[in-house]
Amino acid sequence: MAVRILFLLCDAFGVGGTVRTTFSLASALAAIGHDVEVLSMFRSAERPVLPLDPAVRLRWLVETRPSHEDFAKDDPRQQQAARVFPLQEGRYKAFNLLVEQRARAYLYRSDAQVVISTRSGLIAYAAEFAPDHMIRIGQEHLTRRMNHKGLRAEMRRHYRRLDAFVTVTASDAEDYRTHHRFGRTRLLHIPNGVPAPQVAPSHGRTPLVVAAGRLAKGKRFDVLIRAFAKVSAAHPEWQMRIYGRGPLRDDLRALVAELGLHNRVLFMGVYSPLEPEWAKAAIAAASSDREAFGMTLVEAARCGAPVISTAAPHGPAEIVRDGVDGRLSPVGDPEAFADALLELVGDEPRRLAMGAAAREAAARFDPALVAGAYHRLFTELAAAKTRPLRRCTDAAHRAGRRLRTAAAGSRGLPTGADGGSDELAFGPLTHTTATVGDVDVHPNGDLVVRLPAAVCRDGELSLVCRRSVELEHRYPLPSPAPGASQVQVVLRRGADGLTDGPWNLFLARPGDAGEPLVAGMRETRTLLDAPPEGPDGVHVRLPYRKQDGFLALRVWHRRVHAEVGDVHIGEETITVAGRLIGAAFGNHQPVLRLHSHTEPTHQREVPVEPLDPHRFQVSLPVELMIRQRGAETDRWQLRLFHDLALPAVRPGRLLDDVVDKRTAYAFPALTVADAELGPVRVQAQYTTANELSLLVEPAEPAQIRARAAS
Repeated sequence: MAVRILFLLCDAFGVGGTVRTTFSLASALAAIGHDVEVLSMFRSAERPVLPLDPAVRLRWLVETRPSHEDFAKDDPRQQQAARVFPLQEGRYKAFNLLVEQRARAYLYRSDAQVVISTRSGLIAYAAEFAPDHMIRIGQEHLTRRMNHKGLRAEMRRHYRRLDAFVTVTASDAEDYRTHHRFGRTRLLHIPNGVPAPQVAPSHGRTPLVVAAGRLAKGKRFDVLIRAFAKVSAAHPEWQMRIYGRGPLRDDLRALVAELGLHNRVLFMGVYSPLEPEWAKAAIAAASSDREAFGMTLVEAARCGAPVISTAAPHGPAEIVRDGVDGRLSPVGDPEAFADALLELVGDEPRRLAMGAAAREAAARFDPALVAGAYHRLFTELAAAKTRPLRRCTDAAHRAGRRLRTAAAGSRGLPTGADGGSDELAFGPLTHTTATVGDVDVHPNGDLVVRLPAAVCRDGELSLVCRRSVELEHRYPLPSPAPGASQVQVVLRRGADGLTDGPWNLFLARPGDAGEPLVAGMRETRTLLDAPPEGPDGVHVRLPYRKQDGFLALRVWHRRVHAEVGDVHIGEETITVAGRLIGAAFGNHQPVLRLHSHTEPTHQREVPVEPLDPHRFQVSLPVELMIRQRGAETDRWQLRLFHDLALPAVRPGRLLDDVVDKRTAYAFPALTVADAELGPVRVQAQYTTANELSLLVEPAEPAQIRARAAS
């Protein structure tokens, strides 16, 4: 039975577990023949951050960007409160009468046979606005206890108007069964689906812990950071990476600085897709107080990483089998979490066995299996609909016709001659505007760019790497092999003409500028396993996703390079450790020259201490940086002279897979009180080119940290 299915999402253009799992389920349902549409209440970006199957239509009701032509700035309903959206719902302030009336009219006119709402407020919309002939399904991606008490009370009447209410865990379904009377509404649980990764599984030997999620209170990244401090003290070679963004970003960075973990804990921001990052991890970690399901746990497990999670209600215990494919730790206990981490950090055979078990067990969350469960649910509910459970009255139809007019009136919703609305939503989103490019970094330094074989039907095409209008390189696409889904273009290390700097990637016909490639999978783990250094020095070519979602490469080529290691912040000095590559220290005294960015004539030299022919350290006096700066706010740029007769080397951190060290590393700021100049702040920072620099600027008196006595 093919079914027309409509998903209701709050904002399909943002990131988050609900968007991810909805897109995954929508794609899986489309794959088994259903007609699937996603209706987003809001549009906050030009394109979704997360990939959406072209077989799924995406429409939206309200444009939220004031600069966009579809923004209804003059519609008075923007300032009027929603009437049906529950007051205690977490997104209540984002909703207004405009989006509510458009949602009501769209549901009334929709030809969908099934509507699936993905949060409490949208469940209320489906319950109140969807015609009775529709199968109305409510999904709850939070737990019952996560919802405000007032919201739980208000939602009771909406639940009873549904055909089915679906939680993502058995425990939460039982909790609802205990506390609510659902009447004829069917209550069940179906887990979220997570697709099989498109990358090879983790080999489990990279000393790396990976965590991901919104940097918000409930995720308790503070617990994880404090736990990792104990791990770092015992195993300083291990690193932790935290992926995500949120309101606690600055607080968590400050905690990392306070605990002295700035060389070990990195803040990676938002990555999409995340599978290649999970596949780099030897251990995945999650430290939430509450976890309705735990999408990141399943994503990590599907990539072969054992998961250490708090036993948060309710999801983790239904995903992680303690001691088999991961560990469960008490909620809010950094010491216990640290012990669980140390157990796997120190026992590689057990860690590898758990990773293999996690990958095998996580296959039960495959979207095809989840879609099958929903298909069976649709069939059963459709059979029940043959009985007159609810009557769709003429009055409801008349009310719906009146509301169509109320939903019209802004751009994209013209009013027809009969007072009805000719169009009730924007979209659908066009899926064919750009081609997705995947990139693999091979151990020998070659880059393999993979493109859909279907693009070759459009005639002679080339992959274009472009620095500027004047500087580009073109690589013709080969003909695809019979039955192949992709074509490959290999960019050979040292033979592709790509010089130092950023390169944007395009797909173009001869003589045409081309269209930018959308960033797909970037498999870069070899940059961690085998640093890109050789006889020609350091040659890094790192694929990355730009903020606009398009694909780019960052190239660094240094015949001689000073790779920055740990940076230690003292009371009087900032000490930098590093390694010289492509040359060796000799009999000459090496020096580090500091250049003022604002006053190029301001240059100061500091002696460098060689530890062996390649390793070095240098201590930079804070007093010098404060007193000798060229302006009130200045940035000292660093140049290493391993031999004064040879060109300088710019110290930086290049030998890994992190494209933006500036935001990843949370170096502590040293704030001092100078008797003459007042409070001054000194901080080590990476530049956009990942070269180390030192920022000096005025500070607020409250930021002063007392300096040790001379």
